[in-house]
Amino acid sequence: NSNDMNNNDDTLSMSEIVCNGPLAGGYYTVGTSPSATYETVKEVFDVLNTCGINDNVTFAFENGIYNEQIFLDNVIQGTSDSAIITITSVSGNASDVQFIGNENSVLLNNTGYIQFKNVTIGLEDTTKVKIAVKLDGQITNVEFYGCNIKLSPYALGNMYQCVSYAGTSVATTFLENVRFIKNNISGGRTNIYLTYAAGANMDTNSFVVIDSNNLTEAYEKVIFGEQKNIFKSISYNNIVSRATKNTMSTQNGIKINQSIIYDGIVGNKILMQGCRTLDAMELSAINTKASMPIGHKNCLIANNEIRKLVKAESDAVSVYGLVVNDNSCADIYHNSIYIQDTCTINALRVTTSTTGDLSIKNNILMINADKKNSCYALYMPNGNYYNTTIDYNNYYLNQAI
Repeated sequence: NSNDMNNNDDTLSMSEIVCNGPLAGGYYTVGTSPSATYETVKEVFDVLNTCGINDNVTFAFENGIYNEQIFLDNVIQGTSDSAIITITSVSGNASDVQFIGNENSVLLNNTGYIQFKNVTIGLEDTTKVKIAVKLDGQITNVEFYGCNIKLSPYALGNMYQCVSYAGTSVATTFLENVRFIKNNISGGRTNIYLTYAAGANMDTNSFVVIDSNNLTEAYEKVIFGEQKNIFKSISYNNIVSRATKNTMSTQNGIKINQSIIYDGIVGNKILMQGCRTLDAMELSAINTKASMPIGHKNCLIANNEIRKLVKAESDAVSVYGLVVNDNSCADIYHNSIYIQDTCTINALRVTTSTTGDLSIKNNILMINADKKNSCYALYMPNGNYYNTTIDYNNYYLNQAI
């Protein structure tokens, strides 16, 4: 308007993105310095959505807190297994760059071919962020590596999950090659929550990797795979539950049911820190012959260390180290389980069946019970030994009379 002599009070603005073709592969900085290519998260994803890419691209964020949600609801044009988008920090230190957003810090829906590396996602504030990383729909080739993924260490409600994928019993979408490696994941009711991550029909292209992470301060379940998930591996994680006096039903370090784990659950260190009822590792209907009709193999559960050292409250009900049941097929080798408490204790508790298959060898099963209760290093509640081999294990029980 030629009559407007003061442009400083204008409220309408317009930005325009012009593409001369897909964004070229390379390294781009994001931040407020004069040398930065882009300034905000929104600007980065506006360019990606408008232009696409033609090769691997890296967006390195300068130090700072970015109060923006990272949101993708489509596959960026040009991305593939050989053309990946990487979101990282300039410094390489995850604590230097933090993405917060509202409700969800990172929300990925029907997208893929993206890596998050050495950044912080989420916030230790229950009023701001409920799910740090929310995955929906078909997710393909996504990796979180060396990140801090966090929520409040005081969060209690079911809505607080550091990582969440909530599929349904009729879903045709699934997680395909989704990996969590060397992250620090802390807080929330659950650190990692997955349900129907392989879709309703257990799609054989689906798999998830959870390896070499530090998982801490979950109120109820640390790793929870509920119904129809396919894992390549859940291994070499350091798991420490929240020290709590809560009265909820059961606290778990790892709880997996109706799922397949191809390369096993190997080399995890699990420390449980107190609850009325506790199953440090609970596995139900894993690698069943029905779920793997072709190329069946037992799940390898090996070289895990499970400990419960802190005594629960006087009304504690039971503490179980490793629980395997419901037609599971597993090789349970070289695990060390040490439980100390005042209630009913089973170091290893297995339920056999005519369609399951269990081999239990070379484990160390140790209980230090302070009171006279029903304590067993190895307990088989149905009293049967269907398709079960038990050899070369070490049992120790120090129970007061």
